[in-house]
Amino acid sequence: MDRPVIICGGPDIEARTRAYLQLVGRRRVSVASRIGEFAQAIVDVRGGLASKRLIPAWQRRDCTVITNGPPARTLAQSEELLSQGNLLLTLPSLYDHRHQLLQRQVDEGAVGSVIAVRLLCLLPMQSPLWDTILLTYALDPLAALLALGGPVARIIVSERSLRRGRSDTLFAVGRFESGAIFHLEVSAAYPDGWHSERIEVVGTEGLMEYNSDVNCALRLTTAERSTLHDTFYEPPLLRMLREYLCCVEDASMMEKHRYQAQMGLELLFRAVDSAQAHEVR
Repeated sequence: MDRPVIICGGPDIEARTRAYLQLVGRRRVSVASRIGEFAQAIVDVRGGLASKRLIPAWQRRDCTVITNGPPARTLAQSEELLSQGNLLLTLPSLYDHRHQLLQRQVDEGAVGSVIAVRLLCLLPMQSPLWDTILLTYALDPLAALLALGGPVARIIVSERSLRRGRSDTLFAVGRFESGAIFHLEVSAAYPDGWHSERIEVVGTEGLMEYNSDVNCALRLTTAERSTLHDTFYEPPLLRMLREYLCCVEDASMMEKHRYQAQMGLELLFRAVDSAQAHEVR
C-alpha cells in the first residue's frame, strides 16, 4: 500500500503526523493547511461537522477517510457514508491498554456478572468544542460502554452548559439489555490542564476501579483479596492508526470496524434524541 496520507483539521495534527511518519514514512505523509478536494489518498481529518463536509466528495474520488465523531449530522446520513466502505471512525478507547485490560477482566469473569458500569471523562476547558458535547466527544465513551456491557436497552441523557456558553457537559444513565445499569459523564468544562478518567465496573463477585487521578493501575477487589493490575499508560493513537491502515487493505477488518462504528453511531444518535426530547430512548 503506497497511497499518500493527508492530515488536516483538528488540534492534534502534530501527534497524528508523528504517528503516521512512524507507520508509513516521510515520503507518503503530508499536512494540508486547508481542507481540499483530495483524490486517491488516505485523508485523516478531525474537527466538527463543518470539517467533514467534503467526506462524500473524498469517497467519490477513491479516498479512505479517517475521522472523529459522527461524520454527518443525522444517523441516516452517517450510516450512508459508513456503508461506502472507505470510512473509519476513531474509537481510541478500544485500543487503550487500560480499557483492554478492564475488558479482558470482564470477559474472563473476574467480577462475575456485571451489575453496573460507571465511566467519567473529564476534559479541560481549552479542549475544542466544535459542536455540542454529545457530537464532539460522546461517540468514543459510548462505544466503550457497548464493549463492556453489550447492547443498550434504555438511555436518558441531559446536556448542560456549565462554563462555555454551549453544552459542555453531559450526563447519561441507562440499562443494558443484560439488565446491568450504567452512568456516563463527559465534560469539557474542567480547569485548564485537568484531564481525568474514571472507570468502575461492579459485578456479582467483585469490583474493578480505575482513577487516573490516583495511579495508573486497575484495582480488582473481590471477597478474597484486592489486587492492582499495572496499566502502564500509552496513548492509543499509534495502535489505532496501525490497525486502521490495515483495514484499508483488509475487507474483513474493515467490516468489523464498520459494525463497531455503526453500533456506536446508533447509540450516539439515540443519546442526541434523548437529550433533545428529555425522554428515555
